Amino acid sequence: MASQKAPSGDAVVEENGKNSASGLSLDSNGPGMRLLDTILSASIPTLILIHLIIAPYTKVEESFNIQATHDVLVYGTPTSNIHSKLSNTYDHFTFPGAVPRTFVGPVLLAGISQPIILLFGFQHAQFIVRALLGLFNAFSLHIFTRNLRQAYGPATARWYLLLQSSQFHVLFYASRTLPNMFAFGLTTLASSYLLPNPKNNKSTPRRQRLAITMFVFAAVIFRSEVALLLATNLLYLILLPAISIEQIIFPFLAFFVIALATSVPIDSYFWQKPLWPELWGFFYNVVEKKASNWGTSPWYYYFISAIPRLLVNPLSYTVLIPYSLYHPALSPAAKKLVIPSLLFVAIYSLQPHKEARFIFYVVPSLTAAAALGAAALSRKSQLFTIVLFGSVLASFAISSGMLLVSSLNYPGGEALSYLATSLAGSSSTNPGEVVPIHADVLSCMTGVTLFGSSAGAGSGFPKLEPDGGLIFHDGR
Repeated sequence: MASQKAPSGDAVVEENGKNSASGLSLDSNGPGMRLLDTILSASIPTLILIHLIIAPYTKVEESFNIQATHDVLVYGTPTSNIHSKLSNTYDHFTFPGAVPRTFVGPVLLAGISQPIILLFGFQHAQFIVRALLGLFNAFSLHIFTRNLRQAYGPATARWYLLLQSSQFHVLFYASRTLPNMFAFGLTTLASSYLLPNPKNNKSTPRRQRLAITMFVFAAVIFRSEVALLLATNLLYLILLPAISIEQIIFPFLAFFVIALATSVPIDSYFWQKPLWPELWGFFYNVVEKKASNWGTSPWYYYFISAIPRLLVNPLSYTVLIPYSLYHPALSPAAKKLVIPSLLFVAIYSLQPHKEARFIFYVVPSLTAAAALGAAALSRKSQLFTIVLFGSVLASFAISSGMLLVSSLNYPGGEALSYLATSLAGSSSTNPGEVVPIHADVLSCMTGVTLFGSSAGAGSGFPKLEPDGGLIFHDGR
């Protein structure tokens, strides 16, 4: 009979009570596997940057954060005549969007990117800003993988990286300045700290506090729905029981106040009125139910459409996750990864307006549950291991096709880049000359940004000045 004990390290107890290994097992720790670990660890940041290089332009949903980062870099933060200077220069005073968004992310991106932009030139500013966000999300996935390895061993971590690196959406969106992707890095770090550390059980309370901190900051500052993900995780931990309500209250309240004290002063300054953006957004979307203005989907959309598309590999949700939930030795670990995530998705499905990016936060945990099943099944059968490797390659091919198709969705950015390059080589314009252009709605929705219009600042390019305004649709 299979042992009822949860996996320690990465040991999976087989039906006969012995561990089995196939010739293609990822359990080994030899020199070849160390090289594989290096390649797999580098795959996530490398693929994120490749996705950025192939699709360097932005769409309308990313507009607020990319324009705000531009404005902070170009116009700075005035200390006198603040309202006049901000309202005359910052884009959000002209095009505020459906709901106000936080400036915390743009301020961080602008501050970190500024010395790098000075080094490489402002014509590369948008790429640098997006690369920094992408690398932050890559770092959070690295920490998640490291903690997954500590919890369940090297084979599970390797299968996780193989599955994660063959998924399109997280890699494509990791560098995109959506509020969800600022929150994604924090929620991924939070999820990583909820993984067990068998070598140091005494660190569990500290790791739980770190997880609560990350969830709270993500919810208070960037995306209020993360509060629901925090609630489902804490509820599961309380029911285990793995944490007490007393252990939750102090870190939650303390970091809620700190997060609020971060968002409100910064956003009140930039919007020039007392403001907590995520409270405003919650009221707009949930209380007034205005998110439905951007379209509605049936309650089952996330389960039937979004999650399968996010995981890409059909074996992940038809075989690997069910197996890890069913196997007695894997079930405790898999349930801890899957149940809070799916409960979050189920409750969030009550919101009529649905987009796949709203549930990105559960992808690492669901992929980790699939990796648990992959590591166990690959020990049982060499044939299944071959099939699983084949499915990863097929998923990677599908994701590559999705990347190539998605890169064609930015005609506005392509047109602006072509125009700037053409004018730079033209004798009819001078370096630094302001060239008025008309930017229509389609071009503003598909890649025209303030970075693109001022891409030549100090670089010998003419400065393009759109006269159509930069319009963005919130799609919250």
